[in-house]
Amino acid sequence: MKNKTLAIFGIGTYLLSVITSASDLEGNPVVPVALILISGLADLLFTIMATVRLWKSARNVSIIFASSRVVLFILGMIQEFTLPSYGAPIIVLSNIVKVISFIVFVLVIKMLLFGNPKIEGDELKRCLAYYEAQLRVTAFHTKEADLFNNALVKYLNSVKENPVAANEMCKAADRLVQAAHEVNRRHEEIQPIPDAASAMHFVWRVTFQSVTAWAEANLSSIEALANGMTPDKAYVQHLVDEYQAAWRKAQEEDKKFLRRVKVTAGEIERILSRTDEATAADSWQPKPRDYDCIEVSKTAQQA
Repeated sequence: MKNKTLAIFGIGTYLLSVITSASDLEGNPVVPVALILISGLADLLFTIMATVRLWKSARNVSIIFASSRVVLFILGMIQEFTLPSYGAPIIVLSNIVKVISFIVFVLVIKMLLFGNPKIEGDELKRCLAYYEAQLRVTAFHTKEADLFNNALVKYLNSVKENPVAANEMCKAADRLVQAAHEVNRRHEEIQPIPDAASAMHFVWRVTFQSVTAWAEANLSSIEALANGMTPDKAYVQHLVDEYQAAWRKAQEEDKKFLRRVKVTAGEIERILSRTDEATAADSWQPKPRDYDCIEVSKTAQQA
């Protein structure tokens, strides 16, 4: 269902709820019970669909919209069973929630019909600042991954026969693990996270966690290989597939974010240029290993 179709459906559910709320002087409904049930189900369906549809682009609005509907339903049930007198606190609270729910409903319909409001001014600056910070974290990861790949090409084929190559390969894998944890730390420190970037931030968090899981398994695999043992290649490959899938999803979120903020090509070039400069000047170094690869595995075997 397209956004505009969903908006029209939402307007229809609202009108139907107004019609089915009619009652006589004694408070009894004047419409068939079946129609009331249909109205309730339609309203529930719209609430779920609209919340899911707007979750990535306007998460705060989605949360408020769904929450107000849930609270309104609970308050309605309380009134149904307690039958409070006119002017009771529960009725006043219910009316306040109804107003909030209606305002958010109008906003949701507007967003579905006309799209998200244009990002500009300070909000645009925050979005671009976040994007640049995110790019710097990604660039740092890429830089460290390239160092590991260089070691992989140079030493992997000699790991079983050459202790020097084995230890160099383990050092490279250990550095990659430390770098992965550093990536997670830097990513979590990015603040503030604009609403428009919330989905992208979450997906990159999952991606970096997947990279860390693979890097740790990769280190164990190389240590096993260096000591003549057979690593669990299937498990390592499974982790590779997971983080590659997560990485592709994160890149798709990047594209959605850029379309959302409508950033110019010139601004992207300037951000990329500053990112390259910052990455080249980054002086991060891992903690030195105080053991060699082969001794670690032998100690593990003895234990």
